[in-house]
This record gives sequence, structure tokens and C-alpha cells, in this order.
Amino acid sequence: SSACWTSSPRHPKWPKSRLTSALNLSPFAEPGVWTIDSVNGQDVANNYFYYDSDELAALGFNTNFTVVNPSGGDVTPPALISGKILTPNVSLSTPPKGTAEGTPPFVGVALNCVDKSTGTSPVSGLRHLWIRLCKTNGDGDCISMHSGSDSEKYGVKSGTWQLGSQLQTDQATGRYYIDYVSIEDHAGNYTYLDSYNTDFSTLFPSQNILVNP
Repeated sequence: SSACWTSSPRHPKWPKSRLTSALNLSPFAEPGVWTIDSVNGQDVANNYFYYDSDELAALGFNTNFTVVNPSGGDVTPPALISGKILTPNVSLSTPPKGTAEGTPPFVGVALNCVDKSTGTSPVSGLRHLWIRLCKTNGDGDCISMHSGSDSEKYGVKSGTWQLGSQLQTDQATGRYYIDYVSIEDHAGNYTYLDSYNTDFSTLFPSQNILVNP
């Protein structure tokens, strides 16, 4: 988890300030002893500081605190069960139905996911889903899709989410292959699958989108 404190630029006569930051933990946070991993900040002149846990302890900071959560917390990451490319073949010269000439097409995928728990621990529910498809030519041509920010409610254990994106008018043509899929739940647990370590053919019947002129 992280905490962030922001303010307006301070007057030069106030070079020092004592800032208080609040750490907002999820109601599904894991109980036990937590350790502050690092603290960083920046002033209005863009000078930056960073202290890790050992450096904070050397300065006299108490870097540990205890979280009490009778529910037991959610420490199990969600999982991708399967996926489907909804638009395996699109054309930049064919506008979506009901749109003006020259409107670039939309692309979409469906992700079937589940958020699990261990034993009697609660399930926080799926929160964010991302997928990116890229060409393999090394030019950095990619298509990204994600779910709405914080769009899901607590406790949604499973379901199929449809993600979409509209291509650019100057989108590079060719085949775009799945680069990665990332899923996060409300407790901050996440699963990251990339093309280097995952055989997406076991999860998706088709793993690419062909963008035609």
C-alpha cells in the first residue's frame, strides 16, 4: 500500500514543515505486522528524496505497525480463467456502424476471471483488469484496453468483463499479439501474465487482432 501527501507551493519563508500523511488500508488488508518499505517526496523545485526502511530506522522512525483485522484479510490474488478476442479482424477504412466516414474502428476482448480466497478468508472482489496487444516488429505499436477505474463493487467473486478501445486514425496495420494481462482485486492482490512466461493459447482461442488498412 502507499500514501501520498500533496500541497500547494509553499512560501519561501516557510522552508520547513511537518507533514502528516494518512495511509488508507483496504478493509481486506492482511492482519499482522506491516513494515514501511520507503518514503519519498519532492519539493516545488523538483528536488527529490528517497529513504528506504533501514535509512528511516537509522533516523529514529518506527517503521513497523500492526494491522488488526478480525475477518482475516484477503491475501489471494485473482485468476484469469479464459479470454476471447471479440474483434479478431478490423479495418481502419471501415467505420463502426452508425458513425461518420473516417471514424476508426473499436476493438474488444472478454476476460473471464475469478477472485479466490483461502480457507474462511473473505473475498475482496475484482477491481481492475488490463490487457495489451503489441506488434512483434519492435516499433512499440500496441493496443491497450482496461476496465473502468474502481468500477467494480466489493465482493464480486467472478464474472466475464468486456474491455474495449478505439484505434487511432494512424494506427499501424498488421497483427497485434497479446503482450500481457493484469488483474487486480480490491485488496491489492494482482496477477500479471506476460507473453514471455505464459502460453496464451491455453487461455485464448485466438491470441491476436489483425488491423487492416
